[in-house]
Amino acid sequence: FNSINQSLQIFLVTRFGSSSNERVVKYSLNDEIFTCTCGYMAFFGIICHHILHVTTQLNIDSFSKKMYPSHWCKDPNESEMIQIYQSFYKHKPLHDLQDQLIIE
Repeated sequence: FNSINQSLQIFLVTRFGSSSNERVVKYSLNDEIFTCTCGYMAFFGIICHHILHVTTQLNIDSFSKKMYPSHWCKDPNESEMIQIYQSFYKHKPLHDLQDQLIIE
């Protein structure tokens, strides 16, 4: 662990007893974003095991929404859900679908 300043923490992740394939994980406290020199997150949009290792060491139990690609985080509102449901079940009128979505 190395801290450049109060807003950025830098970690060197290595396999125990080996200095080959060292990865540098940076954690921006202001943005709550991790980056890793392996590039897995940048290329594939999936959090790499180097970042997961650092988060377990920091006892971080969840990631910021900023860490996930936007197409993985779509939160449709109720009207969008009704439209999706209606397009799937075309035989039901919209007002029946709205009545079914109301939870008491």
